[in-house]
Amino acid sequence: MALAAMHESGDGHLYSIDLPPLEMTGDARGNAVPARYRSTLLLGSSRWVLPSLLQKLGSIDLFLHDSDHTRAAQLREYRTVWPYLSSGGVIVSDDVRNAAFVSFAEQVGARPYLVPRPVPDTAVGMLRKP
Repeated sequence: MALAAMHESGDGHLYSIDLPPLEMTGDARGNAVPARYRSTLLLGSSRWVLPSLLQKLGSIDLFLHDSDHTRAAQLREYRTVWPYLSSGGVIVSDDVRNAAFVSFAEQVGARPYLVPRPVPDTAVGMLRKP
């Protein structure tokens, strides 16, 4: 719905970061986003691509983490994004399975919201910047 609203209003832009395919047998990148809503796909590790994208944009309103779900990778992305997140902006994190999301929320003094998923021991986390 959010992508449809952005598309119809002409306000907003979707940036996706993904690793290049390991094999050239097919390309499943971006399949979760209907073709009419796709915007900019940047190839590479978020470790390198995300900081330069954020510097270029200056600020963002929404960040969705759905990549490497290790504690270190999650914390790195949350910490990278937070200074660029606008007031009232939101971080959404899929597959919250370790303490990284809640720990980060405590570090920045924000209240984490966890929505349980049908998959055992995982949730979607949401964090709003004051």
